[in-house]
Amino acid sequence: MVVGSNPDHQIGAFLGDFVKGPLSTERPLHIEQGIWHHRQLDAWSNQHEGMRECAAEFGEQHRRVAPILLDLFIDHFLCRNWQQFHNTSLREFSRQFYQDLSTRETFLPERALNWLVYAQKKDLLMGYGELERLKNIVRSMDERRRKPLGLTAAFEAGVSQYSLLEKRFFDLFPDIVRQSNVLNSQFPAAFGINPRN
Repeated sequence: MVVGSNPDHQIGAFLGDFVKGPLSTERPLHIEQGIWHHRQLDAWSNQHEGMRECAAEFGEQHRRVAPILLDLFIDHFLCRNWQQFHNTSLREFSRQFYQDLSTRETFLPERALNWLVYAQKKDLLMGYGELERLKNIVRSMDERRRKPLGLTAAFEAGVSQYSLLEKRFFDLFPDIVRQSNVLNSQFPAAFGINPRN
C-alpha cells in the first residue's frame, strides 16, 4: 500500500472507503491519519489530468462509475506487478493485513467487519490480480446495491481497453507514489486527540 508500512496507517487508508464524516476520537491517531491520507489522495486523484484521461477510457456512458472502476483496475495492475513495488510477497502482505485488521476489530464499522470476514474467506486481495475473480467482485458490488450502477458493464468496457489501461497504470503509478510520499510527510500531528496503543 502506498500509505506506507505502519499497520494502523494501512488500516486507516482501508477504512477511507467505509468511514464518512469528520475524523473523531473513536480511533487511534495513526488510523485517523490513514483515513486522512486516503481522503487527501482521492482529492488529488480527482484533479489529476492523467487520472481523468484514464477514467475517460471507460466511455461517456460509464462516466459516473468510471472512477470506481479505475481504482479497481489500478489495484488489479498493482497486484499483477506487486514484486516491482514491494519487497514482501502479495500473499504474505495479504495474510498480515487480514491479521492486522482482526486485531483492530473494535475500530471497524460493521460494513468493514463484513468485508473482512468475506475477504478472508475468498482471499479477495489475491483475487484482485485475476480478471475473472475481479469481475465477480464487481458483479457482487453491483448486486448488493438497491439500484445497480452498471458496474459490470463498465468493467467490461475497461477490459476492452485493458492494454491501454495497463500502460496508463505504469505512467501514472509513479505520480501516485510521489503524492503519497508527500502526504506521508504531512500527517497531522493530531485531530484533537492523543495517540492510543
